[in-house]
Amino acid sequence: RRIILVPGQVETDASIRTGALDIKTNAELLFEVRKANPDAFVIYKPHPDVLVGARVADDNQQQMAVHYDLTVTDIAMPALLESVDEVHTLTSLTGFEALLRGINVYTYGMPFYAGWGLTTDCYQCARRSRKLTLDQLVAATLILYPVYVDPDSGEQINVETAVDLINLQRQKPARTTLN
Repeated sequence: RRIILVPGQVETDASIRTGALDIKTNAELLFEVRKANPDAFVIYKPHPDVLVGARVADDNQQQMAVHYDLTVTDIAMPALLESVDEVHTLTSLTGFEALLRGINVYTYGMPFYAGWGLTTDCYQCARRSRKLTLDQLVAATLILYPVYVDPDSGEQINVETAVDLINLQRQKPARTTLN
């Protein structure tokens, strides 16, 4: 069977308010995914902020559970993506991560990576009329669009300098806290 991942999202996030059109909840998304893919094996991964109690959990767990085969809470997203054939999402960044790994992505909202010919989309955006390659989307997303700032000086920096600063930070020993 085809394995489909549905990443849970925080339903009160701005990305849902502004990027989701008709479908606004995880339950509604799972319903649509199951209706369109009755024979697929559907995995639901709740949002990490919901799991740790930092954000409000979905209040319709029983309604949701009938539309997926497995819920996953203890597998990191990169490892989980290695095991799926498709990702179905409203606006989750997981869709972008899946594109980077060559996984088919279906969008039920309008995330930044939808509408460029790289995903299968329920909705179209008139402003996104040209097709992009994955390299073009990555360049726009990580190089052309963002503004990077040096954390020490507050000055704007280019992407190469930002990467250098990240690498320098990674080389520093981790700080420990005293109890």
